[in-house]
Amino acid sequence: MAKKSIVDQIWKEGSVSKKTLYSMLNYVFDLISKALQEGQEVKISSFGTFKVRQTKDRKGRNPRTGEMKVIKAKRTVQFKASKKLTVRLNMLVKKCKI
Repeated sequence: MAKKSIVDQIWKEGSVSKKTLYSMLNYVFDLISKALQEGQEVKISSFGTFKVRQTKDRKGRNPRTGEMKVIKAKRTVQFKASKKLTVRLNMLVKKCKI
């Protein structure tokens, strides 16, 4: 689901302009990004937790040439779904019989 889809769906249900909704959504994403940049965990109740994870240098191989390279350490974002979200996802799978 793209940001535009989220804004469109909220806009259909409410009385707020799309411009205002984009501003609000961008503000929320900026807050989350800033918190993660500072190394903080971001917990959203009934949804999940975002946290920064530091990876180490590791060896990798270019599949095309077979050349060995060092993949540099970096910071990545890890997401862990809450128990409520996991239960809701699994209920959906049972209904759809995927």
